[in-house]
Formats: sequence, C-alpha cells, structure tokens
Amino acid sequence: MGYRSDVNIAHAMSTEHAVEVFAAYTLLPEVQSFGLATKWSFDLRHDMTVIWIAMESVKWYDSYGDVQGLLAMETLLEEFEAEREFPYASVFLRVGEETADIEEQTYASAEGADNFIDHLRDSLQVRTTIECGLECTEEPT
Repeated sequence: MGYRSDVNIAHAMSTEHAVEVFAAYTLLPEVQSFGLATKWSFDLRHDMTVIWIAMESVKWYDSYGDVQGLLAMETLLEEFEAEREFPYASVFLRVGEETADIEEQTYASAEGADNFIDHLRDSLQVRTTIECGLECTEEPT
C-alpha cells in the first residue's frame, strides 16, 4: 500500500492575477497529463482569490508526475512574481502517517502579500484524526 500523507496547498493572489496564472497552469504538459486543473478549488474573497487543494491519504513523493504537476503551480507563481512583480502568498502542509512527520512551508512575496497569509490560514484547514484510549476520556463530575 505504501506510505500516505494528507496534503494541503493554497495560493492567494489578486483575482486578476489568479485568472492569468491558472490559465497558464492549465497549459503545462504535466498538468494536462494527469488532469490536475480540475483538482483545484477556488475561494473568491473581496479582490483576492485563493486557489487550493486538499488531499487525504495520498502517496506524496517528489518523483511522481502528479506531485510534480501540483507543485508546478508554485514554480509558475515564482516565475510570474519575478517577471510581473505581483504579490502572492502560498502555504504547503503535508502531514504523514507518523506523528512527527509534518512538513510546512509558508511564503509571502516581498511586497504586498502579507494580507494574503491571513486569508490563506482561514481557507486552509487541516483535518487530523487523534485516536486515544481510556486515558483521554474525562471522568464525569
């Protein structure tokens, strides 16, 4: 079966830029090969858009083509930021099967993206299941 993780990725930017970036993203060969454009969701908030994806119990290895396609969104955003200097923010969170196996990356472009981080935190929710035995139950008072 293999090692599985829960993965959440979110990117926030102006709605105008989101339309442009996502149009370019859909043209990438690795995105088309795995049908990844349809996996993303969109939250419109005022003048910003959050593009996000939440996956449970997936095999997340950098060598997998679908993983490379999902991570290509961040690469594309970096290129757009360098060329067009528009602000954006990103959050990546992977929670593995082991308790200590948590990977989190947060990025806000240097100028004007600080407000995006707060919106990302609101949009990106991580669900974890905690199993506990009798020591977790409270005694009735």
